[in-house]
Amino acid sequence: MTILSTDVDLFSEVAKLPSEVITIIVDHLPKCILPELLHFPPIRREIASTILSDVYITENVQRHKGSDELLVGHSSCDCNHFKIKLIKLKQGITQWNIYPKTIHLERIEQFTNVSNNFPELLTEALSINGIFFGKEVLESNELTKFLENSNIKFDMIILNDFQDLVKIPPVATTISLFDTLLDNYNIPDVKKIDIEMKSRSMDSEFYDFPIDMDELQIKGEMLFQATLIPNLRKLCITAEYQ
Repeated sequence: MTILSTDVDLFSEVAKLPSEVITIIVDHLPKCILPELLHFPPIRREIASTILSDVYITENVQRHKGSDELLVGHSSCDCNHFKIKLIKLKQGITQWNIYPKTIHLERIEQFTNVSNNFPELLTEALSINGIFFGKEVLESNELTKFLENSNIKFDMIILNDFQDLVKIPPVATTISLFDTLLDNYNIPDVKKIDIEMKSRSMDSEFYDFPIDMDELQIKGEMLFQATLIPNLRKLCITAEYQ
């Protein structure tokens, strides 16, 4: 969506609409423009609710800047979630008494920090998503140990660039793999698996996926064999060969 500016007249008119309509409009705005809209008192509650509903907790927060160029505005913002530091999130929750419905956390250290300092964030969330990075950051066995002992039920686990085979216990419904191989793909309770390989190959081995899985997406330069799951609702395979 292209938003030219936080125009006072525009958002003064928006503020006259019913609260549920304002929420729908705000939900479709670029995420990076939302903090600026907190300066409009009539819609602050709706803005705060949208900001806090789906958050990506990280120490590296960068906002897409708006542009004065005609028809550009904040159109460069492609954020799917609102990125925020934990300390700022705690302040927002205290001020508005609104807990996130969906949280995204990267790295084991972030989960440990939240568990130790703000555990209710994990208990109040309806959806928890974990993003983990291998290659000189995290060993496969460390990740497995964390997942087994965390007592967290994930909606999604995203694994990036793990060099060794990763063992995933049944703690998530969706698994996304980027240049990462698992020791076993037949994981109970998993409903969706996304696999993208750019620098590694799955070889021509046989892969056994959960029989009750709903979606399977595979993209990469590779040959593989797999069981054709009878109840699969969506199958997408993209093979790129040189």
